[in-house]
Formats: sequence, structure tokens, C-alpha cells
Amino acid sequence: MIPFGYDIMQPMYPLLIQQFLDDYDLSAGVALDIGTGPGNLTVELAKVTAMDLILVDIDSEALRTAQHRLRELGVDNRVSALCADVENLPLRGNLADFIMCRGSIGFWPDPVRGITEISRVLKPGGRAIVGVGAGRYMPETMRRRIYAVMSASDRPNSPRRYTPEDYDAFARQARLSNYRVIPEDNISKGCWLEIKK
Repeated sequence: MIPFGYDIMQPMYPLLIQQFLDDYDLSAGVALDIGTGPGNLTVELAKVTAMDLILVDIDSEALRTAQHRLRELGVDNRVSALCADVENLPLRGNLADFIMCRGSIGFWPDPVRGITEISRVLKPGGRAIVGVGAGRYMPETMRRRIYAVMSASDRPNSPRRYTPEDYDAFARQARLSNYRVIPEDNISKGCWLEIKK
């Protein structure tokens, strides 16, 4: 069995970005990647859009890694990095056309506050997608392999897992008026919160 590392998840990111492109018609504007980590989603988004990119993570080393990867790729997008906590984003309201946040919600001390902040910085007409999962374009064989490796690993500090009912409760407590909860398959048990403003 392949030991778990984030490289095992790499095939997921272009597929997720393709799904986001198809669902949200992304091409220009401002995109935030909250909890960017090493920038896997941002790298894929930079390859296919001219969007201005804002990387947000609480870990400054992760931000440096993401910025380095984007420089190596030679992207011509405007890129900035912000070392910040999702629960207190030092950004003006109504800034972002698109916000993506994959995999970090399980580490947030207060998901309602994080979701409230995401909604605050989202522009009217903008979209945000927050959650955990591989998306609907990942082939089942790839999904099974990745999640088998993840399940068999001894990862320290595993994130909390939330149910679709949890996501719905977070959205209601954040007083979102236009959202939907999107559960994934039974293999990954992923779930997404889509926010429309």
C-alpha cells in the first residue's frame, strides 16, 4: 500500500477545479483559497483562469510553499498571500467573486464564525464552496484507492468530520439566506456547503 501523503491526493485537484469551472463559470475576478495549504487548488485554478488569487492560511510556511509553486509555474495571475484565521479575515466585505475552501473546516474552532466571515467577504452574485470531498468528477476507482490509503494511515491531528445536517446547522446559525448542502458519495463521506450571495 502507498503511504499516505498529500501527493496521493494530487489527481483530485484538477478534477475539482474543472467542476468549479463548470458550476460557477469562472474566468475573471477575485478568487480566495482559504486554508490553501501548499496551494494545490490555487495552482490548478491559475492554470485555467485569469482570476486574481488570494491565498489564505494560518500557516505562513504553507503560504510560502504555495507562492513558490505558483512562481515556478510562471502564472501571470495577480497573486497575494494572507496569513490569517478564517474566523477573523482582515479583508473588506464584498471582495471575492469566488471562494474555495477544501479540507480545512474540520480544523476550525468555530465553523459558524468561519462561514459567516466567508459570506461577509463574498461579493453579491459571488459563490463560495466550503467542505471536504473529492468532487463528482473523480472516477470511482481513483476515489476508492485514495480513500483506502487515507483510511489506513495514522495521520496526526485528523480533522473533525461533519454530516450534511451539521453543515445545514452551520449555515442557519450563520444566517445564510441562499445556500445548499451537497453530500458526496459513501466512499469519501464528503460534504460541501455552497453559498450564493
